[in-house]
Amino acid sequence: MKQKYLILNADDFGMCHSYNQAIFDLLEAGAITSSTLMPVAPARDEAAAWCVRHNVRSVGLHLTLTSEWPSWRWPSLTRSPSLADETGNLWRNCALLWAHARPEEVAEELDAQFAWFARSGIFFSHADNHMGSVYPQPGGGAPDYLPLVFARCQQYGIGFRMYSQSYRQPGMTISRQAAETDISLAEALGVALVDHLFAFPFSSPPEASYDDVKRAACRLLYELPDGVSELYFHPSVESDELKRIVPSWQRRVWDYRLLLDDDFRFSIRDAGITLINYRQMAALRR
Repeated sequence: MKQKYLILNADDFGMCHSYNQAIFDLLEAGAITSSTLMPVAPARDEAAAWCVRHNVRSVGLHLTLTSEWPSWRWPSLTRSPSLADETGNLWRNCALLWAHARPEEVAEELDAQFAWFARSGIFFSHADNHMGSVYPQPGGGAPDYLPLVFARCQQYGIGFRMYSQSYRQPGMTISRQAAETDISLAEALGVALVDHLFAFPFSSPPEASYDDVKRAACRLLYELPDGVSELYFHPSVESDELKRIVPSWQRRVWDYRLLLDDDFRFSIRDAGITLINYRQMAALRR
């Protein structure tokens, strides 16, 4: 595929009102081509209602098995005991989840999250995963929930955010054998995957500026490989709510600003990149 295609995705839709407001603005401006909604998070109903009201066709399911912010927590849909810490909320990180969760209860929760999204009335664009809790991990040791996820993606006729090529690049620490097994299964089931997946650090060094972030983002655009890539962000408007929840709040505000920045949008055009969404990617794969 000798064309550069890019999906611009905003993660964590539904996490809080400040995230929602940023993503509403970005979707209305056409500044992103995709977002994924957390079915367990506190502001999910606000996000879902807005999507239904505006007939949004580019929002998918952000499968969520963890709850990382100390002052802003959420439980599982199933309230399964092995998925909860002492507060009754989902485990704070993937290591704790993998150490305590019973596989059958994880499967029930994933099914419940797919079912919630299907009932929500939102057009089902695709699925991905919060904090990488279902992805192959460096060194192995994590349960492989991708077969269940891919089966549900096949059921709903949607794609999934997982690299089909990037794991082969120098410096990747994921087991090639594990990745190829999962990718082969997705291909056998007809579940469309992106070729390459990119993200920036979720926080910046104290001395970093917005211009540093913008330069790095624009440089990546010009270095983008052929094929379908996804670049994902965590944009938010600046607010007291955001500052209470997220210590690295400034970076989230910069993500929002970057996606609306004329220089960033010019770089996309100048680099010869075609922006697409997951439905368009699926059509390319056929």
